[in-house]
Amino acid sequence: MKQLILLKQSGVVQLAHLYEHIFCSQLDTFLRSHNLYQHLDYSIDGKSYSGIVYIEIDLYTNQAKKHISHIATLDIGLNEDVVLVAVNQILAEKQVSLGGADYSTINKALSKLDKQPWQSLDDLNFIDKLDIQQTSHPFYIAEGEAKPSKEMRINLVLDKEITTSHRELLPLYQQLSHLIRSNLVSDLCDEHGYYSVEDSFKLSSKEAVASNFFRVGRASVNLEDICNTIVLLVDSMKREAVFNRFAAQLQEVNYLDWQNIAPNAQKIYVETGIFIGTAGWQRVATKENCELLLNHTMVEVKFETDAISKPLTAK
Repeated sequence: MKQLILLKQSGVVQLAHLYEHIFCSQLDTFLRSHNLYQHLDYSIDGKSYSGIVYIEIDLYTNQAKKHISHIATLDIGLNEDVVLVAVNQILAEKQVSLGGADYSTINKALSKLDKQPWQSLDDLNFIDKLDIQQTSHPFYIAEGEAKPSKEMRINLVLDKEITTSHRELLPLYQQLSHLIRSNLVSDLCDEHGYYSVEDSFKLSSKEAVASNFFRVGRASVNLEDICNTIVLLVDSMKREAVFNRFAAQLQEVNYLDWQNIAPNAQKIYVETGIFIGTAGWQRVATKENCELLLNHTMVEVKFETDAISKPLTAK
């Protein structure tokens, strides 16, 4: 694994926050355009601290590592649609209105921040937030009443037949569902401006349910479109042999040398009741078992009082 940590700073706290959302979205788009997937090939974690943009990128596979030199000089899109999606993400996240100057002024400020070179943590001396001169122009969090966002929940539900008769596959399902949902989060947040809040994996006597919760800063959601987005994502992952690569990667899990990127054994036990080690992954992590789990999974989308469900894959 290679890890790259990049930082840059702005005196406008909300401008830095906006830029963080835009950069993470565009970086994810760039990596996905090279058939790389979150959780399998890479992960991205972006934060902003008092005007300091902090981006942490973990690259797991050789395919992902090939692009490490392009990340710090990535040409991100700053068109109005890209900015609007990021604004909607912040609105859903902070649940307050955003204020600012006109779009051209904000775009000019974003472009200036974009041209500022990233600093690698390996090369960094100090960044002291007290040394950053703060200003609210041209972008800020507006004062006034909070604008509560609404909650959307997406479940991947493994049916009772497999949950009860193939308990040895539950750790594989926990990892498989996480792979799918990691990339789904990126797709929905980048396309619709949703904000991902948390995820969970719960096991009962009837089913295994992997859930993601989103904040949505808009009045309505087309549940059919969201459902189709998930089904199409899984279909594209199948066509690109992502699940085959996923199974092969688990076949090579080594807790002595891969402790930082191998599946978390304690978390898997807490969520499934099963401790699984290297020999266990070699037994269950096959493309056939992945296919079996996918074929027995339903996707459910819930928004306020509305809900929809359909099979995750066409059998």
